[in-house]
Amino acid sequence: MVLGCAKNQVDAEEMAVRLEQAGYTVSADPAAADLIIVHTCGFIEKARRESIRALIDLVSLKQDAQKQKGDQGKGDQGEDNTGSPKILVTGCLSQRYPRELIEEIPEIDGLAGTQAPRDIVELVRRVLSGERVVEVGPPGRGVPGTCGGEISGAPGFRYRPESRPWAYVRVAEGCRRRCTYCAIPSMRGPLVSRPLEDIVKEVESLSVAGVREINLIAQDLGDYGVDLCGKQLLPELLLHLSDVPGISWIRLLYVHPDGVTSEFARAMAGSKAVPYLDMPIEHGSARILKLMGRPGPDRIWQAVNTLREHVPGIFLRTSVIVGFPGETRRDFEETMELLAECEFHRVAVFGYSLEEGTPAASLPGGVPSQTRARRIREMQHFSTALARQSSLRLEAKVIDVMLERPALQEGWWVARGVHQAPEVDGKVFLRIGSRSEPRRGDIRRGRVSSPGILHLWAREEPG
Repeated sequence: MVLGCAKNQVDAEEMAVRLEQAGYTVSADPAAADLIIVHTCGFIEKARRESIRALIDLVSLKQDAQKQKGDQGKGDQGEDNTGSPKILVTGCLSQRYPRELIEEIPEIDGLAGTQAPRDIVELVRRVLSGERVVEVGPPGRGVPGTCGGEISGAPGFRYRPESRPWAYVRVAEGCRRRCTYCAIPSMRGPLVSRPLEDIVKEVESLSVAGVREINLIAQDLGDYGVDLCGKQLLPELLLHLSDVPGISWIRLLYVHPDGVTSEFARAMAGSKAVPYLDMPIEHGSARILKLMGRPGPDRIWQAVNTLREHVPGIFLRTSVIVGFPGETRRDFEETMELLAECEFHRVAVFGYSLEEGTPAASLPGGVPSQTRARRIREMQHFSTALARQSSLRLEAKVIDVMLERPALQEGWWVARGVHQAPEVDGKVFLRIGSRSEPRRGDIRRGRVSSPGILHLWAREEPG
């Protein structure tokens, strides 16, 4: 079970590969498992609640299995050999709150932090042997330059292209930024970039397996390589990945505004990078941004202008935090003004979450919960309006889309445009018109006939 962000999804895929290579069978059915791995998120309060709910549900499943089997399989000493599934908890929540999880949920059979993907085979072996394992070391993956690269590029790497024509590829672990509200460095550790050649090998393996779109992820892609050689290596990485045969699109997720340089923007324009960028700005008020430890509005504007100068038609996604300590109504309005003036196409809205041990946790001027909730709703309505305007501008336009799977209605395919990242930006429903047989990963051209807020409907254009 995987909870949280795309980085957790990459962790889970690595764990599955390691376990399968060690002879274990990986199943998506918890009821059929001998051991259930829950890879948790501990980023903000909402994510933590989701992880806890999932654990409680699995504990209930475990208890139900024990009740159904009753005393069957109990040995002479009364030890429980009934075969109810064991539970191994891994990831950010385990890294941050190991003692609390073990004490509050005693049914947990094993617990490990963010280093778990590297050590998963040994962890599973120990838990299945009956040992109650608690292994939470320093945050991060430990060995610089690995981050799973030795698995992803290995000959035994197995990706299932029948499921989707895209994949996430992590280029770095951890973070060197010190945003005052964020606990990520305490869970994921400092910045550790993977060697460029390891990433290229992984992408080559993915391409051979049928992947056509690479989604690069890190806590901050713009910092890739800074720990290796003291400078940004993302432009160089983009050019190398663009030479990999079979890869049609490269998509960039999570770039800090300070990472947007002219060199970076030119590399986007001169590579297979699609004109799309997820650049979190977090707020629009200079005063609040300073309290957050984030770049001010001028730097945000500079990044947006640099991107639009070098990458015409770029689609910009961002995120904002509402209700940060000390936020006034005017601060809140300045955020909406900046979003509108910069013409961001998509905005993810988060309510401020007080995180223990962060500098922001001790700031005065907490925003009352009712005020914060009201502002969140207002910002969500505002972001929906921006998304609607963005979609309407695509009406009657011809766009490139990547086919993902046949739709339920014959003659239609589910696809995504260059402006749609997997899992967050909606779909394009394309009416196939050509005589050539459509396949997952094909790039087709479609004329948008009906734009919704997130989803679009289009008909394939000839040629």
